Amino acid sequence: MPVRSLRKVSRGQNGVAGFMLQCLKMDFHYCDWAGSSRGMNAFLAPNLPPPSAVSPGTLSSTPALLPSQHPSSTPSPSSRNAPSIHAFASLHPSISITISPRPTLHPIIRATYANGRQKVVCVRNMTPREIQQKAELVAWNSGEKNRRTKKPVRSANESVRGVWAPYFGKVGRDGRGDVMAGR
Repeated sequence: MPVRSLRKVSRGQNGVAGFMLQCLKMDFHYCDWAGSSRGMNAFLAPNLPPPSAVSPGTLSSTPALLPSQHPSSTPSPSSRNAPSIHAFASLHPSISITISPRPTLHPIIRATYANGRQKVVCVRNMTPREIQQKAELVAWNSGEKNRRTKKPVRSANESVRGVWAPYFGKVGRDGRGDVMAGR
């Protein structure tokens, strides 16, 4: 009797052949005037246009300046190690990053994911380091809604016998399990 193989189409799973970030696009919104945007302005400092170039009617048409064109293009020694949008963008080349002003509103980070969902994180009154941590958190997120975990282990193939524990098994002479038999 010849051996027949089962015909089954393989399912693609993220992480099996190669990992692809689910975050496709990130928008960084800031305000030049509000004090709650200080951290975001420091995080985006090399890309921000001078305040005179931004007006409420030209939100999307304002071009970002190159670091060499910015008025304060010589970084101070303390800001060389500070987190910046350039470092974040170089770590995540697959994510499209846009920067745009949002006058008189708190700064936000808006992420768009492969499943079509968007997540918005308000970063008001945060330091550049905290903003970078939030951006990393949003970038590595899957875009799914947060759900309560009922079981500690989530698997496609549930175990019939349950999760192993050392307290079950053979019963010792005193009526307790193996582990307790020596006491």
